[in-house]
Amino acid sequence: MATFKFDAGLRGLFLPQLLHIENNIKTLVAYVFSRNHGKTAYTDANNFDYSEDNKEGVNSLIGVFSSTIRNGRETPMIDHYLREHDGKIPLWVLVDILTFGNISFFYRYMKQKDKNDVVREYKIQPDILGRYLKNLDMARNCCAHGERFFNIRFRTRISAPPELAELGVASRQSTAFLLWTG
Repeated sequence: MATFKFDAGLRGLFLPQLLHIENNIKTLVAYVFSRNHGKTAYTDANNFDYSEDNKEGVNSLIGVFSSTIRNGRETPMIDHYLREHDGKIPLWVLVDILTFGNISFFYRYMKQKDKNDVVREYKIQPDILGRYLKNLDMARNCCAHGERFFNIRFRTRISAPPELAELGVASRQSTAFLLWTG
């Protein structure tokens, strides 16, 4: 029972922070992509890294956008844009009802220039942010759905930055620490 209560308390501490990070990432990704391609350009596969390796993922992601909009008709903001703006829903509106996992995949399939524009805000490399997003999505879902959190095992490894190595923090020990810093 003590472990259960400890874990619930830990989830309660982390979830608001993870939701804040999620909102920040969604906002930044929507802003950068819309600025670089247009407010409704997320429906055009050519605005993503549509390489042979990514075609299936990009097509799937665009399908997620369509189904999310269809299922979001009850949402006042989606309903407004469907009625008042010929169904053209800007990305900054759509991201409010996309999951963190959807945004993680969105970022994964963005063109390199767009990723570079996003990471400029965080001062890290694009591939490192991609790894963070996978782990943050897993941690957020764990907290939001009441799963065990205190000894979560992340599938995506993140190496310690040089700053931690200089402090003598081993990479293996710092993976969870890195999830919450950056």
